[in-house]
Amino acid sequence: MAQSIFIDAIEIAELLEFDNKLMFLNRRKDMEAEGFPHPVSFIRKPLRWRRDDVLAWRDGIGRTLPGIPHPQTPSDNRKIVLLHAAGRA
Repeated sequence: MAQSIFIDAIEIAELLEFDNKLMFLNRRKDMEAEGFPHPVSFIRKPLRWRRDDVLAWRDGIGRTLPGIPHPQTPSDNRKIVLLHAAGRA
C-alpha cells in the first residue's frame, strides 16, 4: 500500500518518537520556530502535514527527540534545505 502524501499528528508523533500526539502538538510551535514545516493550509481539521517535508526536517535539519539537538541546522530557506538534502543523497 502506498503511503499518503499527507500525515496527521499521530503519524508525526510516531516518526519523531514522541510518546503521543499531544506531546508533539504541545511542542509544535517551538519546533516551527526551529524550521519544522507548517501544516498545509487547505486542510483545516484534522491538521495535516506533507510527509516529505516532515521527513526532510527530521532527517536533515530537525530533531528526532525533543531537546536533543541535531548536529547541523542550516537555514530553513527552502532552497538551502533542498541543497542540503541533495548533498546527502
